[in-house]
Amino acid sequence: MVVTSRVTATIQVDLHGSTSVAQTEFKDAVQAYANSLAAESQKQELSLRRPGAIHIEVSYNAVRRAREAINRHGERAKMKPFDMACTGGAPILSGSAGVMGSFLHSPLQIVVFGILSALAIATTFLSIRGGR
Repeated sequence: MVVTSRVTATIQVDLHGSTSVAQTEFKDAVQAYANSLAAESQKQELSLRRPGAIHIEVSYNAVRRAREAINRHGERAKMKPFDMACTGGAPILSGSAGVMGSFLHSPLQIVVFGILSALAIATTFLSIRGGR
């Protein structure tokens, strides 16, 4: 059973000398921040939840940690599929190259080892670059 709730808050801000377009943009920015804070609060609640707990309960501590995370790091960027493939592929290719390094008995095995090693190095560098 998932319980959802809507929080309504009235915010009053004096934005002196602003145009109606600026006021609308300000309102949209505040709403976007509120949505980000709500999403991050749910992520923080998941990380604080006891193993096996069934009910979701976003606590004060989860909201406080979410606010600190957003203010410190901004919104979490979603990884692109290529970056995810590089991040996941680097350890797999490195392990494969390590195993192949023990079986270099034919020219084909040496070629496969070289390809795996090159791909492991490339995906490692690309996964490091992907976070920027």
